[in-house]
Amino acid sequence: MCGISGVANLVRETSLSGYYAAHLRLRHRGRDDEGFFVARGDTGEFYRGDDTIPELGTLSHIRTAEAANVVLGYRRLSIIDLSPGGHQPMSSPDRRYTMVYNGEIFNYIELRRELRRLGHRFHTQSDTEVLLAAFSEWNTDCFTRLNGMWALAIYDAQERKLILSRDRFGIKPLFYSLVGGTLYFGSEAKVLLPFLPTLKMNEARVIEYLVENVTDHHAETMFDGVYQVLPAHYVALDRAGLRDYTYWQLPERKLDIGLTEAIEQLDELLTSAVALRLRSDVPIGSSLSGGLDSTTIVCIVRRLLEDQAASNTFDFFSAVFHEQEFSERRYIEDTVAQTGLPIHWIYPAPRRLATTLPQILYHQEFPFRSLAVYSQWEIMRHVSQTPIVVLLNGQGSDEIFAGYTAHYYALAAEYLRRLRPGRAQRLLNAFVRARRVSKWRAWAAVLNLLLRPAPRCRPVPYLKQHRYCSPDGWSRQKDIFRDALVRNLTFSALPEYLRYEDRNSMAFTLESRLPFMDYRLVEWAMSLPARLKIEGTSTKHVLREMARPLIPQSVTDRQDKMGFVSPQERWQREILAPMLDDVFESDLQATFPFLAGEKVKEMYWTYRAGRSDQWSWVWRMACLFWWHRYWWKE
Repeated sequence: MCGISGVANLVRETSLSGYYAAHLRLRHRGRDDEGFFVARGDTGEFYRGDDTIPELGTLSHIRTAEAANVVLGYRRLSIIDLSPGGHQPMSSPDRRYTMVYNGEIFNYIELRRELRRLGHRFHTQSDTEVLLAAFSEWNTDCFTRLNGMWALAIYDAQERKLILSRDRFGIKPLFYSLVGGTLYFGSEAKVLLPFLPTLKMNEARVIEYLVENVTDHHAETMFDGVYQVLPAHYVALDRAGLRDYTYWQLPERKLDIGLTEAIEQLDELLTSAVALRLRSDVPIGSSLSGGLDSTTIVCIVRRLLEDQAASNTFDFFSAVFHEQEFSERRYIEDTVAQTGLPIHWIYPAPRRLATTLPQILYHQEFPFRSLAVYSQWEIMRHVSQTPIVVLLNGQGSDEIFAGYTAHYYALAAEYLRRLRPGRAQRLLNAFVRARRVSKWRAWAAVLNLLLRPAPRCRPVPYLKQHRYCSPDGWSRQKDIFRDALVRNLTFSALPEYLRYEDRNSMAFTLESRLPFMDYRLVEWAMSLPARLKIEGTSTKHVLREMARPLIPQSVTDRQDKMGFVSPQERWQREILAPMLDDVFESDLQATFPFLAGEKVKEMYWTYRAGRSDQWSWVWRMACLFWWHRYWWKE
């Protein structure tokens, strides 16, 4: 786990003035070591930085390098093989390939065995060396063999080519910019900003955030000229230019399987995913929300530790609130009682938000949809004060097992599309009774999904043009239910949640691992029939039934869904109200010319007067304002 950065111009040498200062913006991602590789024409050499390990202290400092064709930079957070052998950049034995890499390849032990049979020799215990050997053996085809999370840059000295690759789901970030023919890249967008001619908003992406509540779904970002390598993609730079490739897609297969068999297969897959993510040479813990997903992970860990007679303590970290209706403490306490593992309680306080917000905006880099980000930030801050370096978390389960309310609506809409109105009605009737929602609102949501054109246009009164047309930015499926799952997995909201996870953990030099994002589990879960995901009032049905013998009954029988919540709406109307008033009393249209300024103010004060429940839009507007003020220093 670490941060990477770099510069590449394969036609001419590029000045490195300012590069190291930009690279140091990644220092929080890895404080254990740093290193650099610099290529000029046919030659390449290694350099050190301020924090390079003493064993390499005789190398020249990167500040002495004035120009180059290619620079690969690296910050290290040591997780696997803590020895100097894990130092990066790392070159292949024949010196053809040199790599910097952020992430973990969890199946590196199995890959190392296979590569040894093919004649490769290894001198360290690091997954980095295995990944480099895999690329040497299979080139870009190796990406489909990797089980893990990664963002990497590999320079091929023989072909004069640079490869940037990102894992299947975008767990680890990777950004790039092309400026005057030179490619700049890094683990975070902030590394690239000093090289842009001017810092400008990407208005289209900003408006999408305000209207659609999406931020991380597109190759473009909210910084004009800054792009992300998309999940399951790699880009190749050679002297002919930059090209983008897809190396993996969700399979289209459908399993015909019953509940009993599905439970057995899920238990095996999820246990394997958790076991792989326990591979570490530093202490591991887990966040625990009190919901089905993190509780299941924690209880599988407990079972694995018992099977191995391990002495690990494996601490939990839980954010809870004094506002009891938003706190999941009672469920968490049941899990603590059952497992006997240590628990750390964290109480996020809104009074700290004003002073913490600039730090969060710096690390998140883009606006965020809710204060769940702040709750998670507080967990990571607390974890950083303990020996724990790696955390397991439950991201991804809702997206692959249908855990959101919208999935009920999508399944009912799909039943109607298939001319099964009776099944749709029974499903919605059960849902309405269990969740105590309006029957008419539920049916309106279903019909909207059934009849919605794509892309759709609708009036948006707070925009100057008064109309917004949603871009069709993702691959739609014929099946409405699968369409909703794929959208959540690849478009919204999982890409945002993965950003929150990465930035909050790395802000405190921690690694977060996500067992539900094991690609084997994702492929299997996405091929399941709908009846194994939603059954009556039960969401994530197969997961819930698999977990029933493992976790407290109070958790498996829960009918509510809180997720990673905070009492945000109450905070906005009370302690955060002065901060919000300041935002909406400012000249928002001067900062965001696409807004109808008076309408924005009218909507806010209607909300403040209690005549509107648009708290989510109010937050997005305010967070956008604070984001702009931070990065443009206004």
